[in-house]
Amino acid sequence: MSRPPLDHEIVVAGAGPAGLAAGQACRAVGLDVLVVDPHATTPWLSTYAAWCDEVDDAALFAQRWSDVRVIGGSEHRIGRTYGRFDNDLLADRLGAALAAPGRIGAVESIGDSVIVEIDGRSCRAAAVIDARGEACDHLVGAAPPARQRAVGYIGQFSRPVVHAGGCTLMDWSPPGAGAPCRHPVGNDPTFLYALDLGDGRALVEETSLARWPAVSHDVLRIRLDERLAARGIEPVDVERVELVDIPMRTGVPAARLAIPFGAAGGQLHPTTGYSVAASLRAAPRLARLVADARAAGSAGGRLVRDVWQRMWPGWRCRTRALHDYGLAATLALSQSEAMAFFDAYFDLPATLWRPALDVDATPRQVRAMMLRLITQVPGELRRQLIAGDPRLLARSIAPGNGALRRS
Repeated sequence: MSRPPLDHEIVVAGAGPAGLAAGQACRAVGLDVLVVDPHATTPWLSTYAAWCDEVDDAALFAQRWSDVRVIGGSEHRIGRTYGRFDNDLLADRLGAALAAPGRIGAVESIGDSVIVEIDGRSCRAAAVIDARGEACDHLVGAAPPARQRAVGYIGQFSRPVVHAGGCTLMDWSPPGAGAPCRHPVGNDPTFLYALDLGDGRALVEETSLARWPAVSHDVLRIRLDERLAARGIEPVDVERVELVDIPMRTGVPAARLAIPFGAAGGQLHPTTGYSVAASLRAAPRLARLVADARAAGSAGGRLVRDVWQRMWPGWRCRTRALHDYGLAATLALSQSEAMAFFDAYFDLPATLWRPALDVDATPRQVRAMMLRLITQVPGELRRQLIAGDPRLLARSIAPGNGALRRS
């Protein structure tokens, strides 16, 4: 019996940076791809950033900062260039014009293909790549994660918020330092993130790195206002208020009816919240694996399983366990402990701290950073970091592939 024809080989759900990158990479290896998103024609307003050495094409950055600082109990000058993506250029380079408006519904595996509902119509494909973030099918019913949240202003201010031409990656000074807080709220640690945008403009955000339960946007806005007021700074012309809300999920993502990719597919670093650069790097690898599976005659559930096992070899699962251990440690930090932690972190040699910020780091690289960091932090904080989840440490040294497990 002949097989029913495919409408498309691959359907990509989601047209953010990760979805477009996956779609473009699959087209580049000769696959017939449909990228679908209900907001396919809506420009990206979020601020996407990355370390510049993580991205091959420097032209994708609207701005770059070589003067990057972290402020804890002391100030650290970071010898690494940081950049803000040009969203319109990035979308154009990734083929945003090829994405189709549409809403993905149910996905069903039938034999050697999948049936995906798009705006109520059935579409037959060899596989679905799900790049919808929290809307990914494999997250339905999942436990609520810790979240990174931020509230920020983009615009002009009465005084400079950040040094000219510079980037404050983290300023862990207490929000009301130098003046009493009019609205003291909560004990969760937060920091200032600030970028000089030029022409008297800046982006400033009060950020909660990761917390469970999450710090509310209302609390973050109060803290940002208090922080600016304590420094004698007032917003003069706010062009836009930016709200950030990133789920910081632990464990290797599950792959069931679709291949998850992007923020919900393991490309988001579980302690930093960055995912765009990692998704750009991972997309060609994913596309090659899908193309190889198709060439071998694989489709449907078998293709998903084959590709996912190869996307998550044992060493990547072990790295993920170590990063998850780091996330669990940061969830318990107070403001003063966070200052001490990041003072110690950025006092490390760059050869140790840089790789650990990368989802593609090897377990050896992450372990080397952790072992040195433990010797650098104060005694009480050292005991707290060591007394982490032993299950994650066990996973970090386990042999084999844990790609079908999720914590």
